[in-house]
Amino acid sequence: MSRFPLLFLLLVSTAQAGWKTHVSQDDSDSTEIRASIAFAASPQFGLPTLQDAIAELEDDGHIDHIKGVVLFGGHVEPSFQREVFEQLREHAPQLLAIALESGGGTYENPKLKPLHRVFDQVVLQTATVEAIDKQLAAIGKRVSGASHEKLWFRKTEEPLEVHFFLYLSVEDI
Repeated sequence: MSRFPLLFLLLVSTAQAGWKTHVSQDDSDSTEIRASIAFAASPQFGLPTLQDAIAELEDDGHIDHIKGVVLFGGHVEPSFQREVFEQLREHAPQLLAIALESGGGTYENPKLKPLHRVFDQVVLQTATVEAIDKQLAAIGKRVSGASHEKLWFRKTEEPLEVHFFLYLSVEDI
């Protein structure tokens, strides 16, 4: 599975959130154009909906180049946070318990490593990812897989938060 460009990670604590598009070439020798869409809780990510981001790419002639959607975990909607925990509790309760008992800590925590193997699978089953898939289907695309980086938990405050960079690969239907 090829990775698409990681967009700027903005760790701004704010209630504002939005979607942003990014278009690039894989490298200077390539003619392949790749477009991605990212979501984060940041004032710089100003498009209010995924549909607006899709429309922007369509207006710019890049709708056929969408290869991925990036979600910055810990900077996503609280409902998505709940969905991720619900899926982990349902499909990997023991692994989640071990990870939480260890304090979550940083992404380098060895107690989180077993959870990494199931995370990409369970996140695809959330209502949020299913809604993204449905919107992509309207333009002849679909979510084809997920991968993540830097999975960790913040346990010091309630509600619990899971942090990650989530990459949703997109392909033609």
